This record gives sequence, C-alpha cells and structure tokens, in this order.
Amino acid sequence: MSSRGVKQAFLSLVGPGLPVVELFEHLPGVCFWLKDSELRFVAGTQSFVQLCGKLNEYEIMGKTDLDMFPVVLAEKFRADDREVMRTGEQRLNLVELVPGEGGTVDWYSTNKFPVRDGKGKVIGVAGTTRLLRKSGQVLHPYRELAEALDYISQNLGKSIEVRSLAKLQRMSISQLERRFKELFQITPAQYIIKVRLTAACRALATTREGIARIARDTGFYDASHFCRVFAKNMGITPTAYRTAYLDGKILPEPSGK
Repeated sequence: MSSRGVKQAFLSLVGPGLPVVELFEHLPGVCFWLKDSELRFVAGTQSFVQLCGKLNEYEIMGKTDLDMFPVVLAEKFRADDREVMRTGEQRLNLVELVPGEGGTVDWYSTNKFPVRDGKGKVIGVAGTTRLLRKSGQVLHPYRELAEALDYISQNLGKSIEVRSLAKLQRMSISQLERRFKELFQITPAQYIIKVRLTAACRALATTREGIARIARDTGFYDASHFCRVFAKNMGITPTAYRTAYLDGKILPEPSGK
C-alpha cells in the first residue's frame, strides 16, 4: 500500500476527517509520527520534525530513521518497528537515551502501535515519543537520579565531576556510585562518557563540524583525547565512524567503558 494509503487507513481508524496530527500538536511534550510498511515517514508533528533536525513535515516525508539519526539509534528504532509489524502488537514505554534538539542527550519514552487496513492487515506503524523530563511520566532510574542526569545532559561541554553530581543528589559519592551501578550497570563516570559519545555520534553523522569542534562541544579535553576515548569505546575512529555512517553501514553503540 502507498504511503498515502497508510495515512488514509490510519485516519479512517480514528475517525473520518479528524485532524490527528494537528491534535497532537496541541499536546505539550508529545511528538507524533506515522510510518508506512517500508518504515518511511508518512506524517509527523512539528515537534517530531524538530527532533529529527528538520524544518517542516515535508522534509521527513518518504525518509526513514536512517536518514535522520545515527545508524546505531536508527537500527534500534527500526527493529522495534519491525517487531510491531510482525506481531501486530503495540509496544509501550520504550525508553532510550537519544540525542535531541541542540545537541543535547535526553531520556525519551516511545509508544508504538500497528496500523491496519480494512481487512486487518498491518500496513504501518504509528507512534508517540516524549521527553521524559518534561512529561511527568514515571521512569524509576530517571526519577531517582533526575538532578544528576539532567545536569549531565545540559552540561556536556563542561567539566563534570562526580562529587558535584553527588551533591546535587544529596548523596555521598559512594552512594551515587552504588545507585548508578544498580540502575544502569555502569559508574557515573562511565555514564558521562556514554552520553558524551552518543552526542558525538550524532554530531559526526549529521553535521560537518570538525573533530576538534565536536570534541570541545561534547566535553572532551581535546581532539586527541576524544579520538582515543572514541576508538576505545566504538572500535573505530571518529573519522571512520562518519565515513561508515555516510556509507550506510551498521555501527556499534557507545559502551561508555
């Protein structure tokens, strides 16, 4: 079925003539999107368009996640979409660390639903995505360490000390270390590296900024330090990552080691 057909089928399910996308535009913090069976975008709210780094809906029409997000993230999104298509079952509260607007990295929660035609065949995927720190949703790891996680996300270009994070959380350093390991299976320092690398991957994939500028913007000491940490965690250099992304190859996820 064509992308236009998927959109029409979706609208027929929720009500003839109902301006679904427009309705979602008025729900604070909620991004809505719709994909066809080839996982190409058919529709999206302006908030989702901005999350993709685009100016208007026309710029995402016919595109896939691979066109707008680092491959490691896009492939995860697409794997979840394919599971919804295969099973015909919704997937709720998928929580991921994703680069957002302005180079920030934040926790997002996504719900995905199958779109069916008049005969019940799954012909697409519809979903909502929202930024957790603005949504009021309950995510245990995020809620418990919200002050530290927000500070890390909003200060990537600065020096971030574990003792400062502990003070924000009103914990001792040992308490903070223990809670991070229990909730994320990594230390605060490893988490910081993972967030920095995730932001760096986004910058390498979607901008033409030089390595030195990306290193500075994501909080590494200099280009040499950035390249060493990147290669240790990703298994390839930043330049090789950028080249592989442009070639459409599947890339590793930041480990934060």
